[in-house]
Amino acid sequence: MRLYLDDNLASHVLVGLLRRGRHTAVRPADAGLSSASDPRHLLHAAKNDLTLLTGNHRDFGDLHDLVVGTGGAHAGIILIYFDNDPTKDMKPADIVRALAKVEGSGIVIADQLIVLNHWR
Repeated sequence: MRLYLDDNLASHVLVGLLRRGRHTAVRPADAGLSSASDPRHLLHAAKNDLTLLTGNHRDFGDLHDLVVGTGGAHAGIILIYFDNDPTKDMKPADIVRALAKVEGSGIVIADQLIVLNHWR
């Protein structure tokens, strides 16, 4: 899977695991977009046919609705929800396993908003 990681998920551990799992993993720093706005991140992902991976469900849920609602397109947005209890949060290895399940399912990712937590 070709992924663009939002700033909040661009850890070296996750990027390393994704790349070992044969995913393309582009960080904002790789694209010169560290600390850019969420619309800029989505624009970069869309222009480069990268599925955006983020923990920012509020903003990217709204951006998805805006893009698709106005007839636009993107390569997909995959959301990860984090609880107030870190013991329940998805760890980097959980994220990689869940992404493999999504990819293996054959579902269409383009123009979709997918909650990765449901794929544990």
